[in-house]
Amino acid sequence: MSGPNEAQIAALKLLAKAENGRSKIHAFGYMFDSKPEYERYLELRNLSLAGELRNLRVHPSYELVPELVDSQGAPITALWYTADFEYEEPCEPAGWARVTEEVKGPPRYEWHRTSRGKIGKHKAFDGYRGPDYIMRVNLFRRRYPMRLFREVRMGK
Repeated sequence: MSGPNEAQIAALKLLAKAENGRSKIHAFGYMFDSKPEYERYLELRNLSLAGELRNLRVHPSYELVPELVDSQGAPITALWYTADFEYEEPCEPAGWARVTEEVKGPPRYEWHRTSRGKIGKHKAFDGYRGPDYIMRVNLFRRRYPMRLFREVRMGK
């Protein structure tokens, strides 16, 4: 298993700022939302090349709620969820299990002054697990119950 070639390293240097102020990484023909997501892709890619998993897909989309029509005939747009990765891994009784994976970075902390004047920190963001994300994951689990869903923590 070899590392990235010169063209891939050059592609990594092309960074664009995301809406949340974090850098996006362009590599291997994909745009990764964060460095932890890109690092996880490299791990999964190496496992795929070694034959330990198969059918690796990047940013697969799943329809959670189909397009509907309201009582006045106007269309209501379908609701979709785009995961970070999907792949199949070996599973004893069934042969291969389909896994959908979401990469989450480390929790973010904010510093504040306590009532006694000391400096402390508290968890401000839990790896971007906002209410929209939680709702989509819950709908995904209900719509696709036979798929394994994993949240992978990357970073410090």
